[in-house]
Amino acid sequence: MALDVAIGSALMQLSEPSWYRLVYYISRKLSVVERNYSTTERETLGMIYSINKFRQYLLGKKFTFHVVHSALLYLVSKQELIGKLARWMLLLQEFEFDILHRPGVQHEVANYLG
Repeated sequence: MALDVAIGSALMQLSEPSWYRLVYYISRKLSVVERNYSTTERETLGMIYSINKFRQYLLGKKFTFHVVHSALLYLVSKQELIGKLARWMLLLQEFEFDILHRPGVQHEVANYLG
């Protein structure tokens, strides 16, 4: 989840079909420079922040990012990226993950973090 002033994430484990168990919440304020990032850049920064914090849980396991911003679906499959988005995608290549877009009203955890 990315807002204008902060990013956050929740690590959850699927325990039953359609039932997630909370493992950990994280969030942080954005720096003055990061506040000028586009929505896509802030959402991608949130993904990078999440994998850095939850690295020990995620390495070697397939997981799913539930995102509000649908442009991330396109971003991870794009062949030619430049700048910070290209560097961030290189960091994400170490992990095996899917991205699932969920509209904001269906994204209960993000609504609580915001």
